[in-house]
Amino acid sequence: MGSSHRLSCVLLVLCFAVLGRAEYLKYKDPKQPVAVRVKDLLSRMTLAEKIGQMTQIERENATAEQISKYFIGALLNAFGAIVLGAPVGGFIHFIVKSAL
Repeated sequence: MGSSHRLSCVLLVLCFAVLGRAEYLKYKDPKQPVAVRVKDLLSRMTLAEKIGQMTQIERENATAEQISKYFIGALLNAFGAIVLGAPVGGFIHFIVKSAL
């Protein structure tokens, strides 16, 4: 019984250690003013991420690897809502799948 008590204490200490390291992200806090959230998010982004978010590539040339590797912020669909042989729902599925 003594060893289970020690194990419980060790687990409790580890839980507090993990919680103590949890970082507060202002940009995810809806109670913060927009300007504060934007400043916090931009300060966390690398230059490559910022450039990627401002980049728009043609959807026909987009691959999941490119979107992920270059942090692509938008896809251009110049010829309508039909993408990859599917309506808009398919396009949204492609974007979400690419982000994972």
